[in-house]
Amino acid sequence: VLAALLTRPEPLDGERCLTMLRRFSFDEGRVQAFALLGNRFPELTPEQTGAAVATFTFDSGKEAAFASLAQADGLRLRDTQLLDLVRLCLFDDSKLRCVRLLGPKLASPFDPRTAEHLLRAFSFDSDRLRALELLAPHWRGLDGADKARLRATFLFDSAQEHAAELL
Repeated sequence: VLAALLTRPEPLDGERCLTMLRRFSFDEGRVQAFALLGNRFPELTPEQTGAAVATFTFDSGKEAAFASLAQADGLRLRDTQLLDLVRLCLFDDSKLRCVRLLGPKLASPFDPRTAEHLLRAFSFDSDRLRALELLAPHWRGLDGADKARLRATFLFDSAQEHAAELL
């Protein structure tokens, strides 16, 4: 059924895509749908992209969705979109996979407040440091106050020092 929908000549708009994803009872079907949709994701609005990922029940399905989104040509994300996708995940490993796969899709540098919220989405300093390492190139132009606020998201002195080096 999915393959038949995708071979139709008319465009698959965001609402039809979401309706199709919601018809699957299990994440496995959604994973296959995401893989088939491929380069059609740039046609979705940012809200529809988040809603499409939110159709997954488990983090493993969301990770597969992130991998499909990472392969989509022309997909560009705002920092707030990346933060919203990270927040959909329950576990830090899944959040890190989201950052690793979709961080390169960022269209512009991170806003300092969004960067702070993103770091606070992680439970442990080690995971915050990994996220910081992955996204540091997108945090250009931070002033001293912004850097101090980002360092303050870390609980331990050693992690704050390492974060200062990265920033």
